[in-house]
Amino acid sequence: MNAKTFARLVADLSSEDFAKVEDAANTICSLRDANAYPLILDALQSETPLICRVMLWALRNYTIADYAQFLPFVCSADDDVREAAQVLFMEGG
Repeated sequence: MNAKTFARLVADLSSEDFAKVEDAANTICSLRDANAYPLILDALQSETPLICRVMLWALRNYTIADYAQFLPFVCSADDDVREAAQVLFMEGG
């Protein structure tokens, strides 16, 4: 996946159209492309809880060598982000 397409999907996560949000989230969460991994990590720096949650779910498709970088998400003020981080730690990539 190229950066432009990925950026469009991330932007769609903030859409008012629920179908567009759901489609973008499902597409991102199904990614297994090595080129998408750094894009997911970059998007994870977002302040938007939904974007963080989707990126954490997407990371489950990748082998992760260092989980320490995701520890702050386990303490997130947002319940859904916290849950996604916990699942990432439990089920791993």
